[in-house]
Amino acid sequence: MNKIIVPKIQLNLEIDYQLLAQEILRTIRKDLSQRELSQNLGYSFNQVGKWESGATQIKMDDFILFSQSLNIEIEKHFRSSYSFFNPEFSVPTLIQALDITINFNTILDKNFHRTLLKWKNGTTVPDFAEILKLMGRTPPISGKLSLQILNN
Repeated sequence: MNKIIVPKIQLNLEIDYQLLAQEILRTIRKDLSQRELSQNLGYSFNQVGKWESGATQIKMDDFILFSQSLNIEIEKHFRSSYSFFNPEFSVPTLIQALDITINFNTILDKNFHRTLLKWKNGTTVPDFAEILKLMGRTPPISGKLSLQILNN
């Protein structure tokens, strides 16, 4: 009897959320120059370039302003992914919606819960990439928002 040997294949499907955030920024900026958008947002001439290169991380509140300045209805995309929002859309209400979702999801490790607690307490402000990572780990949306933003 011949044995068939099947090699074990391990796939690393880990997403680099920082690179994803950078790509989303580049994609939604379209033809507007980094300098022009930086100035429109009230930052130094190269702030958008720093965000897109990964030299600095864009905070979620800056991402909301970034999106709004490009007339992208970011609130609509978040509301379609999370039905737990109260009428006001802000980083604290996003954190609240993530908290509700995470409380339903017991498979997340303690680091996610600690990070969320720091955001809720105002100890740290979330980066856009951190929000994407947390959203990517919380069913049922898993990447839905990222695709919606890129397809806008």
